[in-house]
Amino acid sequence: MTLGKLISILKVMDPNEVMPNGFNNPHSYRGYYEQLAFEPAMNVKVRDMLKDAEDSLGKTFTGYKGGQFKMESYTDIWIANYGSTVDEDHSPSEIELMHYFNKNADDVSVKALKDLVEAFYRHTGGLPKTSVTFKMKMIQALDLLKAKQVELPAYEKFRANKEKAG
Repeated sequence: MTLGKLISILKVMDPNEVMPNGFNNPHSYRGYYEQLAFEPAMNVKVRDMLKDAEDSLGKTFTGYKGGQFKMESYTDIWIANYGSTVDEDHSPSEIELMHYFNKNADDVSVKALKDLVEAFYRHTGGLPKTSVTFKMKMIQALDLLKAKQVELPAYEKFRANKEKAG
């Protein structure tokens, strides 16, 4: 996911909503210094996450071992503590999806949910690195979207590749 996409998602969310699994403290990502990371944080308001994300846009960060890296809207983002590489339980796609999963299925925007599910499958290539709870929620989301006959090309590509692999 990119910084620009993250900002656009946060802008449409309720700014007063408290995210149980949010983020804060932007910094240059240890894995790829030219990319941006946020530290995982609990019980963070959407407005605070949006401020951190917007404040990072166009800002230059120092890499873990040096160098200067300017963050743009196309910069990839990660959820990881400073000096660490990605914590697989806190991928940006999971944070986005968990926001929608905490709501009633009837309240979920089908287009937004479709975009998030598709982004998840493009970004991660599947479910093996996620928690059992998250896998169950993803299955619920897929069932909802299938019931509404929503096309999911990234998910279908994932399934086709999985079937080929045996």
